[in-house]
Amino acid sequence: MNDTDEVIEEIRRARCDISRRCGHDIYKYVAYLKQFNARYAEQVERYRALQRPAATANVTPAGGAAR
Repeated sequence: MNDTDEVIEEIRRARCDISRRCGHDIYKYVAYLKQFNARYAEQVERYRALQRPAATANVTPAGGAAR
């Protein structure tokens, strides 16, 4: 097993553990995950900001020339 496989297995174990703690109820599972939204909002926004320039760098406006 390589390092990538080990990381994937660790993630799967964590997800299974969360599901078990939530009684395998999808609504409880999602509610559990949503409680972290506020806690990590700043990190998520930084990640999204880093992704925006890459996603829009080669976009040509409709009917116009590239900037």
